[in-house]
Amino acid sequence: MNLTLRGVTTHNLRDLDVELPWGKLTAIVGVSGSGKSSLAHDTLYVEGQLRYLETLSPKMRPWFAGKLVRPRVRWAAGLSPTVLVAQKAQSFGEVTCVSDALETAYHLRFLFTHLARIRCPECGLEAVAADAAGVAAHCAALPPGTKVWITAPFEREPDAALVQDLLETGFTRVFVGDVEHDLEEQAPLPRGPFSVVVDRILAREGQLARVAGSVEQAFRLSGGRVQVRCADGVTPFSTRPQCGGCGRVFPARSPRLFSRDPDAGGGCPACGGDRLVDGAPCDACGGSGYAPLLSAYEVQGQGWPAWQELTVDGALARCAGLSTDAPAVAGLSTDAPAVAELETDTPAVAGLLAPVVRRLRFLADLGLGTCACRDP
Repeated sequence: MNLTLRGVTTHNLRDLDVELPWGKLTAIVGVSGSGKSSLAHDTLYVEGQLRYLETLSPKMRPWFAGKLVRPRVRWAAGLSPTVLVAQKAQSFGEVTCVSDALETAYHLRFLFTHLARIRCPECGLEAVAADAAGVAAHCAALPPGTKVWITAPFEREPDAALVQDLLETGFTRVFVGDVEHDLEEQAPLPRGPFSVVVDRILAREGQLARVAGSVEQAFRLSGGRVQVRCADGVTPFSTRPQCGGCGRVFPARSPRLFSRDPDAGGGCPACGGDRLVDGAPCDACGGSGYAPLLSAYEVQGQGWPAWQELTVDGALARCAGLSTDAPAVAGLSTDAPAVAELETDTPAVAGLLAPVVRRLRFLADLGLGTCACRDP
């Protein structure tokens, strides 16, 4: 079946006969002023619209007809109601890549925010965030009778004004290094970072509530950090993800972090997230525009920059098996089967994956499966 027009004389068209096949994508080409818009817009679109309006009642037609003027066509057949899609010229900058243009990187940010594990590049250990209950449980697991100090660490040096504030709020003891000092003695303190003693206890049963309260107070005092000291050493905790080995603290996962915005922490500090330095790819980030820090945030064992290096087919394969790598902290099942079509996947994972997979499959269907997501 074809769409047939005979004797089209709209505007600058001169008795034109046209047959367009159904089910095919047809492009109308020609030099400027040859009548492309006259045929596509002022003839095909308007005639299709008017024929649809003729099926409505006379009272309804004025509401939809607007200023449509019937084109000059001797005969038309096979024409159904038409839709006109306006042209949209989209421009991209030098830093725009495939994942940016199709917004796969945008949706992957939410996936990493909910599913990424943070692995310390120095120690190889997973960085986790602590809460008061977890720190209290750590203290409860110590051998009975162990002497424990709960302290709030500060990176600055104690000065006279700060010492006075601590005394006025009831804190009388601090650690500088491994040495405990009594602030009420008014003796000069050594230079260097210090930690405020919030509570001193002996490990035994029935102290969870007291310890949790002291930990909460330490968190508030030092901006989300606490140290548990005993004879065996110092164990640091943080409300932000922290490595259990070296104590390194990482930014909390958020969609803004997985962007090229240096102010949010995810942009390369060398190139400012622009990927290029003096017209050449930035050496510090390998031309990705992302901070090396984001390599620590992993999904299925690969960091954020590595996901951007994947081809379209490779990213689809990763997404298909993603449900088996969901961390327990996200409240997702870790024994769910790998999914290719998402119908049987965990709903939370499926909701995060769906917009990513839809865009990747679009590229794969166009034969661009070997294209890298970071390609410009």
